Amino acid sequence: MRVLEKGFQNKTLEGRERDRHLRLLNNAKAQAAAAAAATAKLEAEAKSAATGDADVQLGERYLAAGEAQKAVQAVQRGLKKGSVKAVDDAQMVLGRANLQLKQKGPGA
Repeated sequence: MRVLEKGFQNKTLEGRERDRHLRLLNNAKAQAAAAAAATAKLEAEAKSAATGDADVQLGERYLAAGEAQKAVQAVQRGLKKGSVKAVDDAQMVLGRANLQLKQKGPGA
């Protein structure tokens, strides 16, 4: 999205492909807004959930969005709550997030 916006600002995306690039930019903005809304909904669910599954799912979403620190916090919170159905998967997400942050987790 930033690349397209920058291309429009410096006028490199002008010409016959301008309309196509504009559609791509608008689609990217719509997808980003939908993802932000879904994340906000999941944050609310995780906050009120008795088990840690929603927190782990939120951590996965944060990791996919490049927010490794938030991912670590969410997954750790989920594991602390307990009753996580896929503990191994949660630990993998935690490990990947720590790897992005270049942090060693327990047992490393």
